[in-house]
Amino acid sequence: MSVLKAILICLSSTMIIQNEVFARGYETESKSYLSGVLGIEKIVYSHKSSSGGETNNYCAATDGISFIFMQTRRTVKGDELLDPDQLVEFAAKDDQYEYIMTGRVLARRPIGSPMPDLTAKFQSASYMMWSGIHFGLWGLKPGSFVWNKDSFKAEYDDYDKLFNIKVERDDGVPLTKEQEAELLNRRPISGKAQFDSDGNINQISLENGYSVSLERATSPSRPTWCPISITTKVGDQEGDKFILHELRTATKPMDPKIFQPTNYFKPDTFVLANFDPAGRFTNISTVGKEILIHESRKIIIEESSSRLSRFARIAIVLVTFFGAVIAAHRIINKNKEN
Repeated sequence: MSVLKAILICLSSTMIIQNEVFARGYETESKSYLSGVLGIEKIVYSHKSSSGGETNNYCAATDGISFIFMQTRRTVKGDELLDPDQLVEFAAKDDQYEYIMTGRVLARRPIGSPMPDLTAKFQSASYMMWSGIHFGLWGLKPGSFVWNKDSFKAEYDDYDKLFNIKVERDDGVPLTKEQEAELLNRRPISGKAQFDSDGNINQISLENGYSVSLERATSPSRPTWCPISITTKVGDQEGDKFILHELRTATKPMDPKIFQPTNYFKPDTFVLANFDPAGRFTNISTVGKEILIHESRKIIIEESSSRLSRFARIAIVLVTFFGAVIAAHRIINKNKEN
């Protein structure tokens, strides 16, 4: 009997230790990531809609406030610098400015400038970025996850403002804030995660029937708990698919250089511009170039003195050469006339 008791005690102790390791695993990694405790130094992912079409590629970084977001024509590899021609969409925000890329013009405006069209662009970029970071859980507000073991509550972001969605009663009676929140899905939503024996999330289900399934594969470009693929579902029907090519997390506060857009592009492939309060480009200058953009937004490029001097030397040689040829030709013709 004493031997059996000892075995039972050993088994019980082993289960307790395993449970403690399991709890510690998902408390400090997967759950912390979704809760926004960790910053995102870099995430590279692809998204394919259930409706078909092309696969869209994205690259982003964020500390929860500042961010870099790019939709690219191909998957970004490592720390490569990009050419603006490789972009489909670009939006960024640091502690002072918001940025967009228009052609080869990297335009910025002070945060809070009254430009609704650009505000919508930044909101749309943020919405897509966080949906990728949140493993395909669309529209959930960053940092709103509150966990209780394997269950959580989270809030939806104000996506109705992004898509200009409004609700009202047929009889014209104003809605209460609680009724509006219910109709717009702004109320907190409950969810539950399933974990494997290593404490890694392999499925997340929301109370509204939406869920995501996660698959992992070992790679030096991602943490061990990070999935490589994500499949969304509504009920039993499969939806969109995400592929996570790379993920690098960071402790906060993060290096401000991460959110400087100029650090992501090849030198001499873009120019930096300011938006004035009226929405025009002004005060534009970069190393090696100066650009004047009029109210019509017609771009006039003026080369810098160093580059201009090189072209000037070439032009002087050409003008001198052709000038000498023309002068010689005139002298020959004059001699013939004489």
